[in-house]
Parts: sequence; structure tokens; C-alpha cells
Amino acid sequence: MIGAFPPLYPDELLVSAWARYERWVRYPHRRALLDELFGHAKMSVKFDLPSRLGEFTASLPPGHPAACVDDLIAQHTLLPYYAAFLPAERQRILRAQL
Repeated sequence: MIGAFPPLYPDELLVSAWARYERWVRYPHRRALLDELFGHAKMSVKFDLPSRLGEFTASLPPGHPAACVDDLIAQHTLLPYYAAFLPAERQRILRAQL
């Protein structure tokens, strides 16, 4: 579990908050950061539609305002913008992948 995580700015993409956190804690390499945030050190992070959000929210400190996956998807990913151009089934699949 993460001891502290910075609050997310309004309309900030998650990858930006993760980069701020990485700079704040100064990990020696990115694998340590990914392991702490997601419980998996070998993964790629996509800026627009990040995955493993459930693992990320589980690693946040108790009571952190970003602890709801649905809120993160709606406010801190690009899925709401892509959704206007996607069929409902594709939106459902993408949301499940996040």
C-alpha cells in the first residue's frame, strides 16, 4: 500500500499524476514504481486508457479521494471523449479493460 499519494488535479490524466508521484518519491527505476502502484513491475502504461485501475485504487491510502475506479475513468482518462465515437458494446469492453 502507498503511504501517501498526491491529490489529482481537476481533469488531470492519471499518467500525469503517476509521473508527479514518481518524481516525488524518486524511485531508482520505473519497475519499482509500477510494482508499488499496480503490484506488477512488467507492464506498459498507456496515457489515454491506462489499465489495472483496480489494482491502483487498492494500493492507495485509505480515504484517498481517487479510490473509485468509475470516477477515475470518467474524470482522469480519455474514455469519455472516445465514447462519443464508439458503439456501446465497445465502450463496455474498454471500461472493463481499464
